[in-house]
Amino acid sequence: MSEGQKNEFEVLLAEFERLGLNIRDLSGFAHSGSLEPLIARVRAMEPGVTWHEVLPDLPKQFVPGRPETWPLKYRPVGDYDYPEPPAGPALHIHYDKNAPPSTLEDFVALARDAGWPVYGAGLIPIENPEWRTTDACVVLDKDTSEDTFWAFEQWMIATTSMRVAAIMRHVAERQSYNA
Repeated sequence: MSEGQKNEFEVLLAEFERLGLNIRDLSGFAHSGSLEPLIARVRAMEPGVTWHEVLPDLPKQFVPGRPETWPLKYRPVGDYDYPEPPAGPALHIHYDKNAPPSTLEDFVALARDAGWPVYGAGLIPIENPEWRTTDACVVLDKDTSEDTFWAFEQWMIATTSMRVAAIMRHVAERQSYNA
């Protein structure tokens, strides 16, 4: 995420908070391109709106904060992930494309040495030669609490050059998959 995108995302999170919406009630949030059109639309809304009003493409059966209503079918993100549910939270991270090949392995060792519950990690294949980053997925232990998840993310940002691109699987999703 570029500095501009990071700032846009922070503005969007502040708008969600102003409306009384908790981003943690979503099963994930991914967006490509500028967030400005969404920010402008959200700024025009008043507190009390629902996630369905903010994000009209959400499935009708989706109930914020109730993972059992989220239409998910479990699929491991790689051979470093849990083969079946329950599974731990997963973060899509990225870092400098020119970093040494051992960067992800070194990061996992650093995180584990610091006491973080990293279950596994692996690179995400990128076929676009113009892609500016190396992308990877980090899976945390299936017993990771929400507080630990967010603390790990903050530790990673403060301690390393790794950045979060997306939350691939949130803590709340661990029990919410359909067979």
